[in-house]
Amino acid sequence: MQAASPETQAAPDLNEAQVKSIMDSVGGNEAYTELTDWAANNLTESQTAGFDNLVETGNAEMIQLALQGIKAQYDNAFGSEGVQLQGKPPSNSRDVYRSQQEVVDAISDPRYDRDESYRLDVLEKLERSDVSFR
Repeated sequence: MQAASPETQAAPDLNEAQVKSIMDSVGGNEAYTELTDWAANNLTESQTAGFDNLVETGNAEMIQLALQGIKAQYDNAFGSEGVQLQGKPPSNSRDVYRSQQEVVDAISDPRYDRDESYRLDVLEKLERSDVSFR
């Protein structure tokens, strides 16, 4: 599998930009090498031969699609890091300010002026809160 990889330029139709794009599609050069090493040891001989034949065609899009399939198998075997879809992590809905008055009360507390950790707690809670000031 390594011998017929896009990195070795076995297919003359692949240019450097295509090779980079293929490798980047699975996480870059290091991730590509790790993935192809894993595939060589975990795919069947038939699957490996099929991938090698595909690489020989020089069709960058098909090679990239095949690598995505191999990467899906790899991720299924080892797991992958999730992608955060929202800007903020979920918060405890009880640990928020529900009104402007609660914020004023917290800032009026004498600890706000002299206790840095209390002040940071108030600011973090305010950041989690959906309170508008008018």
